[in-house]
Amino acid sequence: MGSRRRIVWPTVAGALFSLAIGGSFFAFGVWQVWTTQNFLNDAQEVRATVIENGESCDDDGCTYWPTLSVDAGSDQPQEMRTQFGSSMYQTSDGQTIDVLYNPAYSYVRMPGGEELWLLGLAAIFFGGLGLLICAVAVWSGLTERVKDDD
Repeated sequence: MGSRRRIVWPTVAGALFSLAIGGSFFAFGVWQVWTTQNFLNDAQEVRATVIENGESCDDDGCTYWPTLSVDAGSDQPQEMRTQFGSSMYQTSDGQTIDVLYNPAYSYVRMPGGEELWLLGLAAIFFGGLGLLICAVAVWSGLTERVKDDD
């Protein structure tokens, strides 16, 4: 009496799903960390004046997207927006604030330590979990032994 191996299709499907979703999140996180680092390499802190603090509100609260007039040392101030909206950008029109400016980018970022890296690192973490689930599914075996009927 022998045995043979049989593919366990639900495990294969779960592994492929985890690979696709986890890999996508992981790749997005790496891209986000890379672009944040590139932005910060040549960024300088400059003064900006809030032109308009646009908001979008729902049941969970409001998210603000300030439009700023950035004085980066050129003759003409540039009108720019922040890269991401936030509930913490509760500024008023005409207020002067500090922003991080990089002339190679069409947006500015608010100064702050860990917040700049949070999105990318969270995506890497959760994408890594998906890849780990895929690895466990592959390691535990996508096949199972079944006894031959003799």
